[in-house]
Amino acid sequence: MAFRLKQRSRHAVWMRAGAAVLMGSAIAGMHYIGMAAASFPTGSRCTASALAKGSSWLSVAVVAGGFAVMAIARVSAVLDRIGKALALKLAASLADANESLTYVSLHDPLTQLSNRSLLEDKLRHTMRGVPNAEPALAVLFIDLDNFKSVNDAYGHQAGDALLVEMAQRIAALFTASDTVARFGGDEFVVAARFDSVGQAMLFADCILAAARRPFNVEGEPLRLSVSVGVALYPGDGESVHEVIRNADAAMYQAKAQGRDRQCFFDPSMTAHAKVHLAMVQELRTALERHDFVLFYQPQMSVTSERTVGVEALLRWRHPSRGWVAPSEFLPLAERFGLIVPLGSWVLNEACRQLAEWHRRGYGELTMSVNLSALQFADAGLADRVGEALANNQVGPGTLTLEVTESVAMENVEQSMRILQTLREMGVSIAIDDFGTGYSSLLYLQRFPATELKIDCGFVRQLTQSAEDVAIASAIVALGKTLHLKVVAEGVETEEQKRFLAVLGCDLLQGFLPGRPMPADQLWAHLCAESAACSAMEPPEETADLGGVAQ
Repeated sequence: MAFRLKQRSRHAVWMRAGAAVLMGSAIAGMHYIGMAAASFPTGSRCTASALAKGSSWLSVAVVAGGFAVMAIARVSAVLDRIGKALALKLAASLADANESLTYVSLHDPLTQLSNRSLLEDKLRHTMRGVPNAEPALAVLFIDLDNFKSVNDAYGHQAGDALLVEMAQRIAALFTASDTVARFGGDEFVVAARFDSVGQAMLFADCILAAARRPFNVEGEPLRLSVSVGVALYPGDGESVHEVIRNADAAMYQAKAQGRDRQCFFDPSMTAHAKVHLAMVQELRTALERHDFVLFYQPQMSVTSERTVGVEALLRWRHPSRGWVAPSEFLPLAERFGLIVPLGSWVLNEACRQLAEWHRRGYGELTMSVNLSALQFADAGLADRVGEALANNQVGPGTLTLEVTESVAMENVEQSMRILQTLREMGVSIAIDDFGTGYSSLLYLQRFPATELKIDCGFVRQLTQSAEDVAIASAIVALGKTLHLKVVAEGVETEEQKRFLAVLGCDLLQGFLPGRPMPADQLWAHLCAESAACSAMEPPEETADLGGVAQ
């Protein structure tokens, strides 16, 4: 009863007054009933009365005691009220803290979007309400293309700001009934109801268009793209994890098709994914066991018709499958993050072999090594190149790093910084597959490149297509104007060779100058070109490499 009287309520004052009257009546009743019930023998007298005569200390004590009881009661009431207020405040704080913890546990701290746990919970709830007839729920898996290069070039703070803006752009495209979540890293997932497959395609197209708009990164406009994989429910999976996994597989298929596009899930992707996963494990093992070898393709000087350089080409000698084509394993190595350590091995091995050839007397021979997009965007590229040169005691002027035109033009400002750093080290830079992408001549002029490589597609039809002749002539003229060495790839016939010589190419590369070959065969090729090789030391014996698919 006392606890209930302490609570704030609508009739608390009247209830407390009634309780006070009831308590006073009870005390008075007890006093007078007790006095009435008391009986004393005749002649009895109270000894305390004699003690109290002429003395006021008892009344003072009674009054003081009464005031003390009242003061204690008042203080207790005040303290109780303060304690109650603190308790209410603490309870409110705990409620807020629990609410905040719940929010934090279910949302991404950077973008404030739903996290993976909340996504799966919402998706599970939504799937229960979808009829098992025609697909009515689309799950879109979104991944930013080459996002790592942004972090490497501008830092993680700028990368985080870009992710926040990307999250806002995606969320603005959907309603509150849809779920937009950050799945992890630079990956987002959207779960949205739709009326037709065409509407699901429209969802993906809107996301692609939103990502193509320039981002403002440290005051510079930066263009990115995304790859979108789409899985439908029901149809593309029966559980939450299966639908998300299939959307992820479709997204990787979109990346394999060239990025900046959408791709709907197909059951064959699952089988391919299993095969790819097995090959990735074998790639990791091959790196550890050194199952990779380098082949070298000669680059012939037009004027001297002698080999003046070689290009290092990676080959995989699988212990049971034999030679695996680079087109099979290199895309997987890039997709699963193995291309950087694999590229480092290629760079070191190429420098080691070049140093060996230099020691044998070919000190002017140059080595060209291709850089993938991920290698080119790697912040430690310059350090790795420097280490490879220093460890093998190779002069930087004899090493040429090749980067494709599309990779160099993907982020122009970043590319120029990287290329300038490499040029300051003394390394030569070649723009590979020139003419296949879109290049601004203004940017090309600013690139610290030393070589242009004409794509083999233009060389193949050189004697039959007037358009290819015009393109090749323009590339050669451009290279001469910019004081760049021009290398023609894919030269297979004497007619092509004579034509390119007339155009003014400096170097030729292709099956006519020489097919890709292992190091010992390349040495024999060099010796066959030079009469002085008889005075040089014999080549080291190498294991029989067998036939290789060219």
